[in-house]
Amino acid sequence: MVEQLTQHADGQQRQSQGSVIVRRVLRTIGSALAVACIGAAAHRTGAQYNFPYGLALSLLLVAGSTYAARRRGGALHVGLHLLCSTIVTGVISQTATHTRALIILGFADTSYPYWTQRVGIWWMLGMVVVQIIILVLPSRWVVDDNSQTTNHKHNR
Repeated sequence: MVEQLTQHADGQQRQSQGSVIVRRVLRTIGSALAVACIGAAAHRTGAQYNFPYGLALSLLLVAGSTYAARRRGGALHVGLHLLCSTIVTGVISQTATHTRALIILGFADTSYPYWTQRVGIWWMLGMVVVQIIILVLPSRWVVDDNSQTTNHKHNR
């Protein structure tokens, strides 16, 4: 009877660990989707005045979300974040019409300021570069949630 209780307790623990992993993956995917949508809408702010503060803020948002993904699950979550956010940004850039677009990748007319013409390209490339930079940060700069939980359990 004692063995059955132990096995049941282990089964509960395995089930709860599995649900924690699924929640972390869903959180990473959700944050990647949110960052891609918000960044696609906000990156053009200020570009018409040659001061692209929307691009800077959008890339900071990507960096924060990617850092959180790395803390949650390491390189695997960063890769998942990169994949999801890039796919969503690519889909948004492909939905442009002749009169409306969230991400403009270039102009035929050169009378527009530099940032107005190229902020879409900087957004798409910058988003990938920022996530790769977060991926290659030294591991001592990133304390993952798993090691914090493990250390906390040992300190009790």
